[in-house]
Amino acid sequence: MYTGTMIDDLIAAVERVETSSRLDAEQESKLAYCYAVAQNEMAALSSLNSDIAEVA
Repeated sequence: MYTGTMIDDLIAAVERVETSSRLDAEQESKLAYCYAVAQNEMAALSSLNSDIAEVA
């Protein structure tokens, strides 16, 4: 039977997920490094693709 606590239960569930998914400092620094590397690789790939397009 409905007890009127559905919103409170939903908020509590979201808070539990947010708490369990937080990264520690080491994980955050690793993630930031990966993003930086990926961004550099994408920039290099973009310039490579434009060079290939000019040759073709």
